Parts: sequence; structure tokens; C-alpha cells
Amino acid sequence: MQRTRILVVGGVAAGPAAAAAAVRTDPDAEVVLFEQGVDVSYGACELPYLASGLVRDARDLVRHDASDLERSRGFSVRTLHRAEGIDPAARRLTVRDLASGAVREERYEALVLATGARAANGGVDGLEGPRVCTLRTLDDGTRLSEALRRDPTGHVVVLGGGFTGLETASRLAAAGRRVTLLAPGGPASDHLEPVLAARLDAALLRHGVAVRRERATAIRHDAGGPPLAVRTDRGELVGAGLVVAALGIVPETALGGSAGLRIGGSGAFRVDAGMRTSARGIWACGDCVEVPRLPDARPAWVPLAPVARQGARVAGHNAARRGRQAEERLRSQAVGYCARIAGLEIGSVGWTGASARREGFDADVVVVEHVSASPLHPESAPLHAALVFERPGGRILGAQFLGSSGAVARANVIVAALHGGATVSDLHEFDFAYSPPVAPALDILTIAGRAARKTLRQVRRTAP
Repeated sequence: MQRTRILVVGGVAAGPAAAAAAVRTDPDAEVVLFEQGVDVSYGACELPYLASGLVRDARDLVRHDASDLERSRGFSVRTLHRAEGIDPAARRLTVRDLASGAVREERYEALVLATGARAANGGVDGLEGPRVCTLRTLDDGTRLSEALRRDPTGHVVVLGGGFTGLETASRLAAAGRRVTLLAPGGPASDHLEPVLAARLDAALLRHGVAVRRERATAIRHDAGGPPLAVRTDRGELVGAGLVVAALGIVPETALGGSAGLRIGGSGAFRVDAGMRTSARGIWACGDCVEVPRLPDARPAWVPLAPVARQGARVAGHNAARRGRQAEERLRSQAVGYCARIAGLEIGSVGWTGASARREGFDADVVVVEHVSASPLHPESAPLHAALVFERPGGRILGAQFLGSSGAVARANVIVAALHGGATVSDLHEFDFAYSPPVAPALDILTIAGRAARKTLRQVRRTAP
């Protein structure tokens, strides 16, 4: 009897997780993962620490190599194999062996695409050369760390104000580098209310990062040599010994798109709650798909490792399930980001006020300041919060927290609140844990809930 054949395309977080889930669901299936690079599973989120020298060796970021995955997870891994075409009707995947150049067709009963995302260029001309580095793959991180070692004192210009760019700039400054960050919207502007972003901006300056609210338009190179300068949208030239481009990412959907798979408005694959694409027998997961987002389950592109793993678990199980096995479904995601930048811990969950209003919510925001622990405790520090909520009912839509400690713990409370459909009144009435060294008697979450509830009452009193 021929074994069920399940193929997975792509590594890092989603591909190996989907393959492992398929093996757990059907141990008798033949599960094969194809990865076009050498490394299958590594910590992409730690790449800024490799660049700054906090992580000394790129191999320390490798979670599992191919032989380890085959031995411990039970599926086959073929590195240096690039998937180049799909025939959904015949259920054939065209694969090129990059070592030999040989091309062959692989049959499948089920196919899982975990093709991820690629670095965006942000419309910057001249974004190539020996001293221009992106920071998306392990090879990128290795190349950047080597470039930094060759020029241990040069000025580094980081392009992009997202968390990857901010973490890279912060870590390089902490390592003694002179760093300029070009962030046209300001630091983390997509994830923080303006008042919190301003505090992050000030912290970056204190830690040696010069933040310029300008957009890079081009890199001016010497003939065959290092970049001389980065040109901005204001016509300025910023001298640079090294440029790090952290201009965001875009979903990698060329393989499935050429086979006719449906693409959503974000540019990522549109899948159902079972991670099934528009083609029979093909599932997708990770940074190449849209997922349902709280609070209204609208499809959104959420390129985050925890979301990728959740979707991969669902996709792998459903690709392998047979008979009466129940289908797994991905629940709506709260979407949480966190980082430590310039000595500050940041947690951002759900919508900001501006993004919620763009999505059609009647949203309001309150911003409060408190402390991370009892004021009498020596480790207590200021903690800032912004709570986003819907009018008139007070449903929580998101929140952000910023401080030297305690921000992410509060952000994770908001994750649970979003999943439970909690309101600001619920937040005000929750009985949070209290201990002087780690949490004050009156938590900042309680204060934010009270402020939001007061705002809603004022709105009701002034309503016509």
C-alpha cells in the first residue's frame, strides 16, 4: 500500500512545525520538507544580537539542523532544494536540486506552503553592494556581522523604524557604534501611540542613536566601493560606512501565485480557518498567509513567529488527517509585539487608536502613567500605558506599554482580554496579583481601565 505523501515547502518557524504536526497526526505518512537554503530552523528574531556581537557565532542561532529534525521529528529534510512550480490538478511539485541543477517532479497527496516573506526594498535605489546589508535570513546576519568586524569604528546608518531596525540600532549603539536611524514616521510608529513613541525616541537619543524622521531614497556608491552616503527625501546626504536596511518585509507568494492560489488584499495567501488555500490539497502557513485577527476575525497579514507556529500546527494536522479525525481551526489572533530597545521594554497588542479608526472602529485612547512595582521598592520604575477601546460599549481593541520593566507582562493580559472580548470595565474590576517587588497594589491596568470608563461616561453625558 502506497504511503500518503505530504510535502512541505520552507523552513525557519512554520515549515518544520507543519511537518512535525503532520507526522504526529499520521505517523505512517511520508513527510518531506524542502528548503532552498542550508539552514532549516533558526532564530530569525535574534539576528540583531548577532549583528551587535551579543551572539558571537551564527551557528548559535540554529535551533535544529536537518539530521536533528529527521531524527527527532520523523520527517525527511532536503536542503538546497528550491520549489519552482506547482501543478494542483496533477498534484505535482517541481523541485530543483541547487547542488546538481537537476529538476524533477515530486508527487503529493497534500502540500503545505510555508514560503515566508522576503525583505522589502522600500523604494530605495542602490540597495546593494558589499556594505549594504539586509537582516532577514541567517546568511544576512552572518554577512552583517562580518562587515562590522571589517570596519569596527565606522558610522552605521539603519533604514527603517520598525522593531527590527530599532533593535539593531539600539544593540549597535550599546556596542559602541555611532548609529543614525532613518525612520520617516518615527520609531515604532505603527505600534505605539505618539506620546509613547516620543518617549522611545528620547530613550534612543540617550542611548546614542540619532533618530532622523527622513525616508531614504537612494544610496550613493563610490565606483565598486563602499557607500558614501544615504540620500533622504529632504535632499540630505548622510555619510555611512555601513548601511543596514530594515525596511520591512513582503509575503513570498510567487510559487503559489503562479499556480493560481488566491491572494488576499495584503498580498499574502488567503486561507480559511483550517489554513486551506483556494486549491484542493494545498495548505499554507507562516509569514505568507493572512490569518483572522481580533476582535472581528477579519483576515490580516501578521508575520510573527507565534502566529506562524499556531498556523503551522493547524495546517500540518489538516494536511495529514484522515477519516474521522477532527479538523483543527486557527482561532483569531490578538497580534502582540514586544521588544527591549534602548533600555525600555515595549509591549504592543491589538490595534493602536489610528489603526483601529482606519479599520472602521469608533475608537478612543487613554494614556496613563504609573509604576511597575510598589513605589517604596528600589526596583520600581515608571510604566506608561495607552489603552485603545471602542465606543460606546468599551470593548478593548488594544494597548501598549512602555517602561524599564513590566511592560510585556501587562501586554499579555491584554492578549487574554482580547480573546475574552473584555471591556474597559472588566479591566478595571480584574483582581490583579500584587507583591511590592514586582507589582503595585493598584496596577496600571486598573488605572487605565478606570480612565477609559470615565472617558466613556463623559461621552455619554455630552452625547446629543
